[in-house]
Amino acid sequence: MSGAVYLWDEAAQVLVPQSWHGLGAWMGGGRRRLGEGVAGTVAQRREGMIVNDYRTSPYAHPLTTGAPTGTSLRGWRGIPQDWRRDRR
Repeated sequence: MSGAVYLWDEAAQVLVPQSWHGLGAWMGGGRRRLGEGVAGTVAQRREGMIVNDYRTSPYAHPLTTGAPTGTSLRGWRGIPQDWRRDRR
């Protein structure tokens, strides 16, 4: 099992991976723009997404599918969290 947490960089206007498990150091360079890959699409839409066959999905990102561990990724789940909206 693997996973990653992206945070929004307002100045650069990109999602930046801040923490990950089961993925290599390459993940640190995995910035995403809004609408790019699963993470960028989830952030843009502000709604969750489940991708059952990641390798053939139009949401698959080349950095992830081409990485050494990318070939073992089968599914992907994205969950948005907006601290301004979600804190209570």
